[in-house]
Amino acid sequence: MLILLWSVELSGGQSQAKTAESDFARGVELQQKGELLEAEEAYKAALQKAPQRVDILSNLGLVYGQLGDYNLAIQCFQKALKIEPHQQRVRFNLGVTYLQSRKFSSAEKELAQVVSNQPSNYLARHLLALSLLKLGRIQEGISQLETVHQADSGNRDVVYTLISAYVKSKQLDKAKGLIETALRNDGSAQACFIKGLYYVATEKFLLAIGEFQRARKLDPLLPEVLIQLGNAYLLSGDRKDAIGSLQAALQRHPLDFEANELLGGIYLDAGQLEEAAAFLVKAQQAMPDDSGVLFQLARLARARNQPEQAVDLLKRVVAARPDFTPAHVLLAQIYFRLKRPAEGKQEMAIVDRLNLQEQVERTHKTVINERYAGKPNPAF
Repeated sequence: MLILLWSVELSGGQSQAKTAESDFARGVELQQKGELLEAEEAYKAALQKAPQRVDILSNLGLVYGQLGDYNLAIQCFQKALKIEPHQQRVRFNLGVTYLQSRKFSSAEKELAQVVSNQPSNYLARHLLALSLLKLGRIQEGISQLETVHQADSGNRDVVYTLISAYVKSKQLDKAKGLIETALRNDGSAQACFIKGLYYVATEKFLLAIGEFQRARKLDPLLPEVLIQLGNAYLLSGDRKDAIGSLQAALQRHPLDFEANELLGGIYLDAGQLEEAAAFLVKAQQAMPDDSGVLFQLARLARARNQPEQAVDLLKRVVAARPDFTPAHVLLAQIYFRLKRPAEGKQEMAIVDRLNLQEQVERTHKTVINERYAGKPNPAF
């Protein structure tokens, strides 16, 4: 992920502490060589002589980020912004660091300010879109991505992210159109991965598995490929290979949210409650308010004969996702079991309404598909 390094040439309005200049220049040189610990010491020495220098604070923050110490990086950027609140370069780096440390709300806040002040900063806008997608604000993220794509249609990273967002939001016609136009001759691992996501969304699981396997062969370290391959195996009914792929993903990243959530669900379905709990707790630690994990934890609580705990969890789920039918169904079942029939009937009325709405939407899509049946549909 791109970060913005301050060079030795200072921008206007910054403190010109001459005695710190040699240490700062040495820090920049060491940082550019990748000698991060030595660069850290050089920047610290410079800061002792010029503690208000924003460029030193910012570069030191970048060093901490590169070393994986996101908390210290954030502290440096925040201190720099207290000195120069309108310094967008620092705010951008702060937003990137929040994104890297999975603090998506904070990342969205900082990057939105950068975009507001620099509307043509399309890198910041792309990263803002990623933050929004991670927060579940899919359509807002798509809107930002479409703006970037219109300005720079050749940006492959934006194309990949936009197709993924279309798939996640079930805008499959848009996803397919962009795959056919932008990825027709793209044989990269990332393109195979994106096509695999599309095939999963269209329930063509064997085709998805093939694309994910190709992506993995082209780039074994491609982020998420093992997770999505495991998900495709699971959806195809291949539980054994799903577990193997997801466990391989966790060997690389033990705290990965999606891998832990999927494995938790697999073991929960198999009635292996302790194994399920171990994975689901790790998933919730990564994303405490994710409605999918909360729903799985509610199922686990019900299986453990803890109905009140399940109700509390399900209330959080339906508050965040009022149209999530399975949560309403489970909540109704538990209410009836707890001899709370009025609340159970209320939940079942919601289920009936949601099912009717889904039936109407399905009928509408069928009519549209029949209307346009037989028209050219180029393969990719």
